[in-house]
Amino acid sequence: MAEWIVIIEMVIEFLRECMENRNRAAIKAGLLDPGPAEILAMRKILRKQGLRGRALRDKTMEGFGQLAVLGSAGIDELLDEAEEK
Repeated sequence: MAEWIVIIEMVIEFLRECMENRNRAAIKAGLLDPGPAEILAMRKILRKQGLRGRALRDKTMEGFGQLAVLGSAGIDELLDEAEEK
């Protein structure tokens, strides 16, 4: 359970950084179908936490996997939370 909370906090930090350069619709579209920009941004956040190599790749994929499970409505809620902070 604690690992899930860490992932959500990481995703919220990722969203806040994305919001500096992109609008909400572009961010949501990128999270529903991640491309290179989203993957690089997620990796940047994870590197700050000290991850490298295979652990970095695995956590990146895990983060996007969790976003896929949330779906569109869940991503909207995360975006709302990121905007509040």
